[in-house]
Amino acid sequence: MMKPLFCILSLCLLAACYNPAKQLEKGNYENAYYAALQSLKKKKDRNVEKVLSESLQAILDQDNATKNALLETDDIKDVEKAISINQALQEKVTDAQGYTRGNFDEDLSYLIIEEDELNEFVAHTYFDFGSESLSEALGNVDKYLAQDAHEYFLKAQKFGKEGADIDSLSTLSYEYGQIIYVIDVDASFLFGHSFAVENACDNLESEAGYYEIIYVERAPEHNEIVDCEIELSFSDLDIDTDTRTRNEEFRKTIVTGSKTIELPDGTTKKEDITEEVTGSVNSTEIQKIARWDVRMNVRKNTNSCRVFSETYSRDLVSQSVTHQLSGNLQAIPDAYRNAPYDRVMEDDEMVDELLEDILDEIRRDL
Repeated sequence: MMKPLFCILSLCLLAACYNPAKQLEKGNYENAYYAALQSLKKKKDRNVEKVLSESLQAILDQDNATKNALLETDDIKDVEKAISINQALQEKVTDAQGYTRGNFDEDLSYLIIEEDELNEFVAHTYFDFGSESLSEALGNVDKYLAQDAHEYFLKAQKFGKEGADIDSLSTLSYEYGQIIYVIDVDASFLFGHSFAVENACDNLESEAGYYEIIYVERAPEHNEIVDCEIELSFSDLDIDTDTRTRNEEFRKTIVTGSKTIELPDGTTKKEDITEEVTGSVNSTEIQKIARWDVRMNVRKNTNSCRVFSETYSRDLVSQSVTHQLSGNLQAIPDAYRNAPYDRVMEDDEMVDELLEDILDEIRRDL
């Protein structure tokens, strides 16, 4: 009896949650709006249309008040928030147009005009910010300020600013804001690993950030002013290997068969035939530790070089345990007999992993 009653109560609560009129009565205008809209898409109803209009009007009143409060501040970010509110209101009014009998056409027209005006205001404001920042960047030879200018120009374009002037200024600020790095790699004495080092370092060029140009082992292509000259000096790779062995003997009594014996009372019974067997395990544990130091020496040619000389040290440990079994395997525990295949990393594998780790950190510091 309890289960059907619970289901009935659940259905009632669910119906209340999606009842447009009840949501409107509670002041849940967003819920009322969407519930009414969904209901009207399935079936037209004058009462539900009324709920839709009333909830939409309440949303307009609330959100317009919020929007107007944002527009009274001097913060351009608040104006962007106001535009987002405007766009959301336009979407709601547009979605409800088929059921509101034109009652909100004037609201929609006003919102469209307001959005255009706000977009133009924001675009011009960001354009002015960009122009001021670029002028200051050029005067002070400040590439980071040029990057700020470029971001302002991009935002101006996002909000509708067009024309050859902003295109050229955006390009100029981007190109002027690029930080130029020239990296020299010293790994010549790393016998057997110098190619891997140089190849990995070459990848730094393709991983350059949006405002970075990185040249590895080569000069700039267009006579750009180099901001940072970097030398990466790799120490000799130090790999120590420690090998330990141990031998274990195991004994176990196993059943090899059975025999029948006669008891004094003339009856018989079966008795196990047992045998003590032995087996041995020779375990070899190998631990390989690779250590590598990379010194990054930085020569700052301009104030735009914000990288500092640093030493990067990394250790990598690889271990393996293998077991050689002999004798009767039945005497040897399952942990040895079923041990997974294990091997220690090759030197080249350790070099690749250490390189990736070190270069990732260097990349983050650039």
